[in-house]
Amino acid sequence: MLGNKKRVDKNPKIGVDMFHFAKLKEDPDKGNPSYEEPEQIPGTVNVGFNQNASTAPFYADNKVFRTSAQRGNLVATIGLADIPPDILSEWFGQAYKEGILEEGQINPIDMAFGYRVKKANGAYRYFWFLKAKAAPPDESTETQGESLNYQTDSVELNCAYLASLGIFRRRADSDDPNLSDELKKDLESKWFSNPLWGRKEIGDDTGSDDTGSGDTGSGDTGTDPII
Repeated sequence: MLGNKKRVDKNPKIGVDMFHFAKLKEDPDKGNPSYEEPEQIPGTVNVGFNQNASTAPFYADNKVFRTSAQRGNLVATIGLADIPPDILSEWFGQAYKEGILEEGQINPIDMAFGYRVKKANGAYRYFWFLKAKAAPPDESTETQGESLNYQTDSVELNCAYLASLGIFRRRADSDDPNLSDELKKDLESKWFSNPLWGRKEIGDDTGSDDTGSGDTGSGDTGTDPII
């Protein structure tokens, strides 16, 4: 039930851009997760997300008595114009010195990733997936022929729930009539400043306006005002 909330206008999606990632520094069982400053990778081509959901019927009295549903393995696929070697080095813990990437056994980082989807009415839907590991991307190239064929990269990201919050994703529509005036005003400029922008700290009953730890000297983002 919506109560006094208003419905968001229904509009088809017509584009995607603004792919960002942010290294997850800490995800304690209790307390606040923290991230490094998000970084944009230009050239978003496409985004896919598979929740691998499953349903199961329960039979009683000779009929379907109840059904249950649950999410499964959460997997996103991001298509990018290119994934440069310095990004691969960071994502997979590979050596990158003086312009040379040396690849061996991987040690993928936990990270958040986000992007925005353009809607037909000109509004945007913003996303952050809060904890994920990237799988090393497959590679395929072909020779140049008579016609130009752009060859892009893609990466698969396996998503997980934050231990501290119990959620895996956040999303917001810029045309949602339920957004507060303050959030709506800052959504475009601040959404990608922190994966948890706009959310109160866990266990904060004092009305604090900090999303992060408030340590301004750590390189950590998260001190933007929230509602």
